[in-house]
Amino acid sequence: MSDVLVVQASNEETLLPRLLRVLAQQGLKVKDLRMTISKDEQELELNIVLSTLCAEQAVRLLAKQVAVKNVVRTNRYWQDAI
Repeated sequence: MSDVLVVQASNEETLLPRLLRVLAQQGLKVKDLRMTISKDEQELELNIVLSTLCAEQAVRLLAKQVAVKNVVRTNRYWQDAI
């Protein structure tokens, strides 16, 4: 089973490494990651498929430790996700 996180944040060069570090420190493995950028290149949306059902923990940690605007857990993910 997998959980999916949708993260919205400002487009900063250090965002992705910080986000991945927080997840890795908690032992959470990323199964798939998709990123889209706004037309003005100021905002990012990341869709992260975790390999385990731990999204509630990840939502709290990312909201607290990484400068994100919004992070939510969802059960839906794209068709071609692994």
